Amino acid sequence: MMEMSKTVKWPRKMNALPEHRDPKLRCEFHRDHGHHTEDCIALNPPEPPRQDKVINYIAGGSEINGVSYSAAKRHTREVSNTEIQPRREHPSKVDETVTFKSTYKSDLFSTHHDALVISLHIANCLTKRILVDNGSSCNILFNSVLREMQVVNESKLNCRMTMLIGFSGEQNSTLGEIVLPVYAEDVNLYIHFLVLDCQSPYNTILGRPWIHELKAIPSRYNQMIKFPTK
Repeated sequence: MMEMSKTVKWPRKMNALPEHRDPKLRCEFHRDHGHHTEDCIALNPPEPPRQDKVINYIAGGSEINGVSYSAAKRHTREVSNTEIQPRREHPSKVDETVTFKSTYKSDLFSTHHDALVISLHIANCLTKRILVDNGSSCNILFNSVLREMQVVNESKLNCRMTMLIGFSGEQNSTLGEIVLPVYAEDVNLYIHFLVLDCQSPYNTILGRPWIHELKAIPSRYNQMIKFPTK
């Protein structure tokens, strides 16, 4: 590989700080110290662990995330048995590569456990403390925030109640549903919210429906969210 010179794409420098690595150990592949070449995991990837058993998940009730199990299984069979045709996209959105540069880390603490909290315009109101949560199967707007907006006529609230089940099994019934415009950097989408009347440290929770509609990639570590625009 060394004889191939510039035709070889060499790896980037090691992430660990030099003072935390053993200077007596050198890797010719990384061209840096810290481990021996024969121990380099980039050249010798570890074998996957053996599989002793499979742990499946068993959930109670007749549906999950508002979709019945039978409907979910039927959709899975349809997807498995149908040749998926690629969707026609706007030329600016095809084959785009989304990256988070290492320079973004310079403004952050070396280690943190912060959630990704942003501010967006919802129904022409700058709404702060919005939690971007890809663990949530729905978008949630809290009733106190809906009242504060004022510009929203409560008659637009669809009083279809939904039972939300938390991570530990606790249940909360929503007041209804509402569709509001959410603007994020040149992209304005009408988003379906479940309205919940309870205390929360956040004004809004944007879950997977908004993330997927925006075709976004959130990064809690970089404290950023990226998505394609024209």
